[in-house]
Amino acid sequence: MSIITKKISENKSDTAWKLKIFGVVKNDLEFAVSKFIAVANTYSIKVSVVPLPTKKDKFTVLSSPFIYKSSMKAYERTIHRRLLYIYLSPTDDIRNFSAITLPNGVELKIKMPSKLATVKKSETGKKI
Repeated sequence: MSIITKKISENKSDTAWKLKIFGVVKNDLEFAVSKFIAVANTYSIKVSVVPLPTKKDKFTVLSSPFIYKSSMKAYERTIHRRLLYIYLSPTDDIRNFSAITLPNGVELKIKMPSKLATVKKSETGKKI
């Protein structure tokens, strides 16, 4: 069962954090996404989930490298991916999501919004 929510930020001052979640087991991935949605609903934070295409890695391995070179074993690994947009107003905090523990085999990449990157660049005077 896939979880898809469509919520769009009406306020222009909201910053959108991009969370890219990916894993090999689809049920673990959906469980992790549902955890993020549950935390967002408790703090009344807007979230939208975008399902990304499944990536398939195919590779072959020689079963016997010396005599029987024609016998090979084929393997395939599927990686399921989701993209979460979390719309935070200036009063909300991203640290609300730090207590979430992800299942084994599920990875997370966080991309900071460009608005925050420009603020930090102007404060420090250095490029980020």
